[in-house]
Amino acid sequence: MKKFTLFLFLVLISCITGFAQKGVIIGKVTDASTGESLIGVNIVYGKGLGVITDIDGNFKLEIPYGSYTLTVSYVGYVTQSLKVMVGSTPVKTDLSLQNVTLAEVDVVADIARTRETPVAFSTITPRQIEEQLGGRDLPMLLNSTPGVYATQMGGGDGDARITIRGFNARNVGVLLDGVPVNDMENGIVYWSNWFGLDNVTRSVQVQRGLGASKLALPSVGGTINIITKGIDERRGGTVKQEFGSDGYLNTSFGYNSGKLKKGFGYTLAASYKRGDGWVDHTWSKAYFFYGKVDKVIGHHIISVSAYGAPQSHGQRSYNLPAAVYSKKWAMDHGVDSIDLLQYSNTHWPDGKYTFDHGTRYNQHWGQFQTYTIHHFLVPGTQDTTHYGGYDSRSERINEFFKPQFTIKDFWTINSKLSLSNIAYMSLGNGGGVRAKKSPLDYLASGEWDIQPIRDYNTFYPILPGDTANYSATLNKTNGNFLVERKNDHIWLGLLSTFTYSYSPSITMSGGIDVRTYKGKHYEEIYDLIGAGYIINFDDHSQSQYLPNGKLNYKAFMKQVGDKINYYNDGLVRWGGLFYQAEYKVQKLSAFINLTTARTGYQRVDLFKPDSLQKTDWKWINGWTVKGGANYNINRYFSVFMNLGYLNKAPRFNNVFDNYNLLYRDIKNEIVRAVELGLAYSSRKFSINVNSYYTNWLNRPVDLATPIPITDSLGETVTYSANINGLAALHKGIEIDFAWQPLRKVKIEGLFSLGDWIWNSADTVRVRDDYGATKLVKYVDAKGIHVGDAAQFQVGGQIRYEPVKDLYVSGNITYFGKYYSNFDPMSYDKADPKDAANFDANGNPVDPWIIPSYFLVDFNAGYAYRISKAYKIQFRLNVLNALNTVYVSDADDNSANIGQSWNTHDTRSAAVFFGLGRRYTASIAFQF
Repeated sequence: MKKFTLFLFLVLISCITGFAQKGVIIGKVTDASTGESLIGVNIVYGKGLGVITDIDGNFKLEIPYGSYTLTVSYVGYVTQSLKVMVGSTPVKTDLSLQNVTLAEVDVVADIARTRETPVAFSTITPRQIEEQLGGRDLPMLLNSTPGVYATQMGGGDGDARITIRGFNARNVGVLLDGVPVNDMENGIVYWSNWFGLDNVTRSVQVQRGLGASKLALPSVGGTINIITKGIDERRGGTVKQEFGSDGYLNTSFGYNSGKLKKGFGYTLAASYKRGDGWVDHTWSKAYFFYGKVDKVIGHHIISVSAYGAPQSHGQRSYNLPAAVYSKKWAMDHGVDSIDLLQYSNTHWPDGKYTFDHGTRYNQHWGQFQTYTIHHFLVPGTQDTTHYGGYDSRSERINEFFKPQFTIKDFWTINSKLSLSNIAYMSLGNGGGVRAKKSPLDYLASGEWDIQPIRDYNTFYPILPGDTANYSATLNKTNGNFLVERKNDHIWLGLLSTFTYSYSPSITMSGGIDVRTYKGKHYEEIYDLIGAGYIINFDDHSQSQYLPNGKLNYKAFMKQVGDKINYYNDGLVRWGGLFYQAEYKVQKLSAFINLTTARTGYQRVDLFKPDSLQKTDWKWINGWTVKGGANYNINRYFSVFMNLGYLNKAPRFNNVFDNYNLLYRDIKNEIVRAVELGLAYSSRKFSINVNSYYTNWLNRPVDLATPIPITDSLGETVTYSANINGLAALHKGIEIDFAWQPLRKVKIEGLFSLGDWIWNSADTVRVRDDYGATKLVKYVDAKGIHVGDAAQFQVGGQIRYEPVKDLYVSGNITYFGKYYSNFDPMSYDKADPKDAANFDANGNPVDPWIIPSYFLVDFNAGYAYRISKAYKIQFRLNVLNALNTVYVSDADDNSANIGQSWNTHDTRSAAVFFGLGRRYTASIAFQF
């Protein structure tokens, strides 16, 4: 009996001890789209039992051993449930919540998700933008992602360019809240038109490769998805003042209402910036406005938005020999004193370059003395001249305003079916200013010698014939002046997308993508630099004679604001269909995407007689197929694969030339791609490794190839031809990782190694209008490396937060294996002038390799909390902190600098130096 009593006692003690034992669940909750921590998320495991996440999104639960279902909920986000088994080993789980109102953006913009979407991607959060952008163009921040190379080219504000995996901006799709923004004619995105967007950006996601977008985008290199804030955001606003190097000032305001009563919400933002520019005379002035109103009506989310950023800025458009900027740098990289003596170019005084103007040097501006002249047309009298001060002119200015308006309706029809409709309009007005005539003359100081132009235009004699036929008060000029090459447009589009959940594991979506675009291109007199008018005979659409048979002189008298030289419209019509099926079950997710598009082009030359103005429409079909799968091996490891085939129409400039003539040999571009990836993710460490193989056939060259041939009738005719058969192979490996060894320390790194080469040769075959075949030009660029982007990239950054609300961070990025830009059309063995592009065995020679370089940036900030709702944020950015002197862009064997060596080295290259050390500081009041 005693033994039995002892046994019962031990069992009771064991049970009590067992019930008393508790396990631990720890984790972090983040926004699925931005990766930002979510504060105050409810983590519930029983009725009324649970915790909320702290300021860093972390949570910790101590509960008895057993099986539980965690319910994770947060206002404006989809509630999640998660089953866990609690035992002696702590349970670690990180959760990502999907925003309810962002669902309509995800439907169109196709936001990629970790461990689900089988593509390589990186997401830039608002915190990263705020801490690291430092007044730069948005693409410059993306240099912290593998495979991306961005520069500010000549240094003008908004003149940044970006490449992904060696593919330039024409082949990188850009979406703003799901709406495509690549130019419909040339495919380029001009970032100066998107100033201020960082004030309202919720996240920027870079999808490398073909990407996950359903649309038929030009995403050979990748896709950039920019998502703006909406009613899903918490209520609050910011007033911020930035200032920095070279007169930089930026005043901005932003406010988000959050979700108000009756389903309303709005976002407002505005800013103004100005600066002198790090490069000489690359001043800038820009305004920005943004407004967005959201309204929930039953099962509909209606959104109306307007965005615009009118701006003007000085530019440095043409690169020059390195010695012009820095003789020491040039000589350190192979240029000798004899080479310096042999530099010759008629643009410069005495036919020779002058050197050592500094890396800030900009040749596109000059000064002149102002004066007023009073003409007396009475014989025997003399004109009088009154001299004033000095003024300056720049012959490289960009002015543009591209407002965009969007209205969206996202309709949740039922629990399985939803429909998104987006109508948008973009209106563009502006262009680039430049001198009408070239070459220009320069002073020994390197400035444009504009004074003789001003003198000539002002003192040009008023002749009796001029006063009779044109004007009795204005003086005519045959000299130089400034024109603006305008590129206005109107663009209308409609995107309609349905999403249907066929079953818990299968989702289907599809829709239409319809666009119409009209680009207006013309040259307009911008500044006659002292003159009153010119005589111009370009416009043949006007009558040259009056009804009485006399010459219509007034029709050819052109003043500021009049069109000259060329005036044409580029019309583009686009109709696309797309379909995507997604499969997701347990550890596996997969998709297949099909698109087709029909593109129409027409060119209208308004300076031709009416009967010759319009070309026929040229219609070209294209299609794509791509798919991929992701498999989660366990809670830490996942693998993915995707592959695709693109058959896309050539862009406008490879269909019609400047004479309203259709190109010869128009063929679609073909892209074949495959990608593999491996990911590991834990609470403190994550790493992504992926490799890619992209084969691009019929890769177009950027400029037309004018080919003069003698036709069957013995007449010489100039044709424009595409170089079909050229192919480029881009393959490589990319790695990025994040490690948080301590709660207050985060370390990130990246590695990218590419092997991008031209992979074929071809002959241009041109047929004349009578069917005779002309073998004109043989291009052999096989085996040489693709230029214009660094093929090797390695970098890292560390962020340390010693105390709450105070952070310091630094990052370093190294760029190497960087081949300069070149024209593959210059590799013709039969052309004597191209002989230097081949070695003794007849093999093509690689372009100049730009010297490798690394850049270091520092960032710091502190937030002073006035109360729970109000704080003041201080930030400091130091860019290129070590003031590294480096070449950011270069053209190999440049014909524009008068050199004839063609030796693929420093002396035969035209370069831009990158920007030196700059700083920006800001103070912001957040409420």
